[in-house]
Amino acid sequence: MVLDPSVACDTSFAVMDPGEMGQVVVSGVAGVAEIGGRDVMSVVLHRKTGKLEIFFPHGSGFFDQDLPMDMFAGMDVPWTHILVNNREIMAVSITDYGKSGEQRLVVLRKRDKTWLRVPKVSEKFAVRGFGAFLAITAAQAKDARLPESAGRAEWGAPRTNKGPDVAWKMDKFPVAYPGRLHLYDATTERVRSLTTNQGDSEVLLVDGQTIYYRASERLYSAGFTATGFGEPHLLVKDEAIRDAHWAFIKR
Repeated sequence: MVLDPSVACDTSFAVMDPGEMGQVVVSGVAGVAEIGGRDVMSVVLHRKTGKLEIFFPHGSGFFDQDLPMDMFAGMDVPWTHILVNNREIMAVSITDYGKSGEQRLVVLRKRDKTWLRVPKVSEKFAVRGFGAFLAITAAQAKDARLPESAGRAEWGAPRTNKGPDVAWKMDKFPVAYPGRLHLYDATTERVRSLTTNQGDSEVLLVDGQTIYYRASERLYSAGFTATGFGEPHLLVKDEAIRDAHWAFIKR
């Protein structure tokens, strides 16, 4: 769809050639427990070749780069999703629907066509892309280790006209969030981490050497350091922040 208000609605739509789908920009998962939106693509992995194929009613198309065989070695039934695709990287999650249930995250760094295995910072994860950065929200299966997501006392009121009932969503969702955020830099291949102790937390923006993130109804910023992040700065505390899942800076 053409997002140009000067173009009439009935001429704003066009059917894409399946071969063009490899160039579509996707940004990943916003929010937690399916609260903020899910912008990903499910693709078929050809296990003998590593080719990634996407199907449509009017045909199928392949991505330009094949997934290296060693990225899904040892998995019984690997299934793939394109989580992020932009000018700098393509991030692929590989989940084993066989016995292990393992989930891996791999990245294609496009400038040198190098595939990278992202360090396993979490058992499960939700991922968003910001240029060459991947923001990873840690998650894990609900069990005796973490029967529910962290920070229930701050989840706020039931559903309003501004947003969903966070507690209801967290209780129904099959995984729990411990309140840890990670940032993987595909340029330097390093991970920076911070702990919020709040399951309802997420990265909203990476701008230069600064990260902006939300924890419940609070918005913070933190600068990069040589080993991780500096001291967080509280920018805003307001109920509206609870339902904010994207941030932009106007120059």
